[in-house]
Amino acid sequence: MNNGYSLRASVIDTLIRTKRPDVPVRVALRNTAAVVLPMALGILLGYPQIGLGIAAGALDTMFSDQPGPYQQRLSRLFLAALAAGAASLVGFLIGDWILPMCVACLVCGFFGGMLVVFGPDIARVGMTSMLLLVITAATPKGLVDALSGGALIFAGGMLLAAFSVAAWPLQRYRPERLALAVVYRGLADLARKPQKDGEAPASPTR
Repeated sequence: MNNGYSLRASVIDTLIRTKRPDVPVRVALRNTAAVVLPMALGILLGYPQIGLGIAAGALDTMFSDQPGPYQQRLSRLFLAALAAGAASLVGFLIGDWILPMCVACLVCGFFGGMLVVFGPDIARVGMTSMLLLVITAATPKGLVDALSGGALIFAGGMLLAAFSVAAWPLQRYRPERLALAVVYRGLADLARKPQKDGEAPASPTR
């Protein structure tokens, strides 16, 4: 009886505990805007499919939108948008053919998995590209429509990239300054801690 009560209390505590969000609020807001605005404008202007395509590209690319230096962030988002556009183009074109689609999934899965060696941010590009490949294969299209769909998804990714680096001209080196501030705060904390004779100093942590 006590074990059941403890388990129930643990589950309730996990559900109601307030945790610090992994994604900064500003990142969540700009990602939401990059997805919602194209869809809303597409519906208002009578082009819902265009709005949906751009929103899908932004949604796929947002997983690669991580804080960091603006140039590095832009390169990462461009790669993610390009991979999303290419994967959707392939899915649109060969979704009707089982064997080519199996080969494409095999190739995308293998090379997407290999991206893990470059870190979690790049690995997300492989994961999201695989998802788009499978999703777009459900609605195969002709060459012109496939190119249009892939271009819309790429445009959505680049829209999110533009939102992500919009503050670059105003705060050019802010990410670098924040990273240096974290390092120096760690060094200051380390300097304030008393060290015993012969004890190796601890490394500063973020």
